[in-house]
Amino acid sequence: MSEYTQVQRQLQILTILNENPDGLDIATLHSLLKALGYGVTDRTIRRDINSLSRSFSIYEDNNTKPIRFILQKTNLKNINMSFDELQAIRLIQELISPYKHLDVGTNAERLLQTLLDSLPTNQKNWLLQASPLLQVNLNDLVNEQDCSPEIKRIIQEAITQHLCIKVRYYSFHSNTIRFRTIEPHLLEINQGCYHLWAYCHERREMRDFRVSRILSANITSEIFTPNNNLVEKCLKNRFKNMSSQEAKKVVMKFSGNSARIIREYHANKADKLEILGDGTAIFERTVAVTPDLIQWILGFGAEVEVLEPEYLRETIRKIAIRMLCAYEELAK
Repeated sequence: MSEYTQVQRQLQILTILNENPDGLDIATLHSLLKALGYGVTDRTIRRDINSLSRSFSIYEDNNTKPIRFILQKTNLKNINMSFDELQAIRLIQELISPYKHLDVGTNAERLLQTLLDSLPTNQKNWLLQASPLLQVNLNDLVNEQDCSPEIKRIIQEAITQHLCIKVRYYSFHSNTIRFRTIEPHLLEINQGCYHLWAYCHERREMRDFRVSRILSANITSEIFTPNNNLVEKCLKNRFKNMSSQEAKKVVMKFSGNSARIIREYHANKADKLEILGDGTAIFERTVAVTPDLIQWILGFGAEVEVLEPEYLRETIRKIAIRMLCAYEELAK
């Protein structure tokens, strides 16, 4: 590999050391890095380890020949927390709990348990007693059990090295399986699932790939240049789950009880929310017009009217007519 940054190389060294808890000597590190395409000298690796040691606990074991370098794990002892900090720990416990099915959630729980083991007995007992007193409702999370660790590792390696990957992907919306060559930019946890933001060569746009739907993945030799602006644009344009690079100004008028619901629960989704004298709410948002936005609008029934754009207004009108026809057919 001819193009990579020092940060990418050092991240790879940390990853290798983390996967080898007994430590590695310079020659072995050199061999593993070379296999991954990093053509560096032993001296460069030593400089990288010295640099990393300023931020991470890397132990130099002089009792072995050759000398091994060990990335040490978290070591916490005799911590005493304030009441406010213990309450924060309870919140963290609740927030971590729904993510236990993901590797990052398992690691977070392990780190938190290390912290809890270091607390005095009386504080541990207080946390046990306080457990039923605080619960966090994260009902938008979708738990999935079939995210491949190997595919996730391949994605992370490709993101770090700026290499395209060829994936075999199951599309939920079209119910098809297709091969695609993509440029992986960002791994995101959304609704309890891993998602990959990548530029798709076939679609010629940024796409959101749910990692559990990637059936296979292979790194290619094709290097790409990351474009963070594309990712930021897609994330900004997302209303709930889905997004695209194209966004439109959407204006809706909510009335009745729905206006109150919008004001109380969905005000943060609006770029601009205006409450009129009669209680109706004018909701404005520049956003990608996606199926989940349409479903969200339909959920408010007759108490919402799309004012613009015209094509979205027409889409909602046609769906409403089909719904009316279906119910009238049932009534015959």
